[in-house]
Amino acid sequence: MKFIKNNLLLLTSIIFVFASVLISISIILQPFNSSSDLYVSGRTLFIKLNQPEQLQEYSNDLNKIISINTEVINAASGEILLLINDQSVDLLSKDGYTYKPLNPNEINFNIQKPLWGSFNLSRNQMVKGNLFFKVNKTFEPQTFEWKESDRVIINFSQ
Repeated sequence: MKFIKNNLLLLTSIIFVFASVLISISIILQPFNSSSDLYVSGRTLFIKLNQPEQLQEYSNDLNKIISINTEVINAASGEILLLINDQSVDLLSKDGYTYKPLNPNEINFNIQKPLWGSFNLSRNQMVKGNLFFKVNKTFEPQTFEWKESDRVIINFSQ
């Protein structure tokens, strides 16, 4: 009987050691976190961004146009009027420049799902689309600041 009890204690301790090693590795390496999505909440809005992507259709020697896939979710307010225009967002680069979003109606090429205009969002409703920015060729994103209806700051170096 003592032999069975000792083997059972040994097996239990091996299982706990193995489980603690797996949990430690998952905490350190964070294998399930996506590095391409940035998700931050304000008081009433949740903002989710993807990393900026350059549009291949537009390019010149000094500037490029980038697109940022953006989701805006009304998580706390009963109903909110959201007006997305050139004053709604600031995009700051690592070299100190601040960029405003471009009106998609003023861009001369075909764009998919622009996020522009006014939206009336009830609680837990979402609006999703792309914001477009004309930036320098050497642009590296640092901070995305949402200023419309709530203030949400997202750092790209998370």
